[in-house]
Amino acid sequence: MRELKEVTVFDPETTKRVVIVTGGTGSLGRNVVQTFAERGWRVGFQYCKNQSEANALSKEMTQRYGPDAAMAFQYDFLKAEPNFHKEVKTVEQKLGPIGSFIHCSSQAFNESTFSASDISSLESLSQLGLSAFIRVLDACLTGMKYRQNGVIIGILSEALLSPRLSHWATYNASKAALKSYLTDLAVRVKATGVEVYGVFPGAFKTAQSKGTSQAVYENMKKQQIARVGTAGIDPVEVARLIVDLAEKKKPYETGSFVAINKEQGVRYLGLLDYPETAQGKEHLPPPSHIENMSSLASNVEPIDAVKAKLETVFRDVFKLDQTQPVAHAEFGTFSNWDSLQHINLLMSVEQAMKISFSDGEAGVSTSFKKIYDTVRHKLNKLTNKGFSAPHE
Repeated sequence: MRELKEVTVFDPETTKRVVIVTGGTGSLGRNVVQTFAERGWRVGFQYCKNQSEANALSKEMTQRYGPDAAMAFQYDFLKAEPNFHKEVKTVEQKLGPIGSFIHCSSQAFNESTFSASDISSLESLSQLGLSAFIRVLDACLTGMKYRQNGVIIGILSEALLSPRLSHWATYNASKAALKSYLTDLAVRVKATGVEVYGVFPGAFKTAQSKGTSQAVYENMKKQQIARVGTAGIDPVEVARLIVDLAEKKKPYETGSFVAINKEQGVRYLGLLDYPETAQGKEHLPPPSHIENMSSLASNVEPIDAVKAKLETVFRDVFKLDQTQPVAHAEFGTFSNWDSLQHINLLMSVEQAMKISFSDGEAGVSTSFKKIYDTVRHKLNKLTNKGFSAPHE
C-alpha cells in the first residue's frame, strides 16, 4: 500500500490526457510532441542538451494550445542518476497523471558511430535503446497499472528487419533488445489494462542521420530486403501513427508491432515472438486476419447479431431506452455503472453468450468495445473447436 500512496488518481471524465515523450527535440520526437499537442494532449517531453530548442518548442505549443499543452525538462540518460521518479512527479504535478509513454530517445550517429574504435558511442546507443526506456517505465508503470489504463510505445527501426545492413550491428542490437523487452512487457501487463506497441519507422533523413554520407544511404538501398523501405519517410507520418496508437484508433492488439515507410505505408507485422498464450490466456488474432477471411463457419453468428445481442444486455442491465447509444460506453458512462453493477453486467453477458470471463479478462473488460472484442474472440474459439455459437 505504501507504493500506491505515490500514485496520482484522476477522474477520466474531467482529466485531459497526458503523455511523456523522450527525445522530444529530435526530428521524430519533435513531430510526436507537436502531433500530441495538436490533438489536445498535454505533453511532457525530455531533452538532453538542446535547451534553447526545447524551450522554443514548449513555448510554441503553449502559445498555440494553452498554458498546459507542453512542458520541457532536461535529463541526461547517460549521466544522471538511474531514477526517473522525480521527473515523472514534476510532470504529473503540472500536467496530470501520465497516460502514455513514447520512447523516441536515441543517439545522433554518423559513420564513426559504427567504428569499433568508438566504444563510447556504441555504449551510448545501447544505453539509450533499452536502459533509458526501462528507467522511464519504472517511474510511469505503477500509476498506469493502478489506474488500469495506459499505452507504452517503443520506437524501433526497419533496419532491424534486414540482417544484411552492414555497419549497423550495434544499432540493431540496441533496437533488438528493446523489441524483446516490449514483447515480454506486453505479456506481463496484459491483464492490467496497459497496452504496449512497437513501431518500426523506415529510414528518413533527420538530425539523427545528418552525419551519414550519401554513400551509406546508397549502400542501405542495395542491401535492404524488399519489405524494408528506403530513405524518405516523413517524420510527421510516423508521428501520426504513434499518436493513433496512443489514442487506440488502430485496430491492433497490445503486443503488436507496426512498420511504416514511404513506399509501403503502414504495415502490420504481427505479434512478433509473442507466445501463443499469455499467462494462460490466448491472444486475440490480428484484426487483419479476421478482416481477410472470406468466410467463417456457418454456425457463427454474424458480427452485427453479436453486437445487437450485447447491446440488449447493456440496455437491460443499465435500464436504458433504445435512444441511448451504448457502442462507445465505458465504465462510469452511465450513472449506475458502478463496481457492483459491473459484476452484474459481466454475469449477464456470460449467461447471454454462453461464455465465461477469466479474472484477467474481467479486470480489463471496462467498456462495450473491450467486452465485445472478448466475446467475439471466445465465440470464434468455440467455433474452431466444433461448438456452436449461442443463438436465441
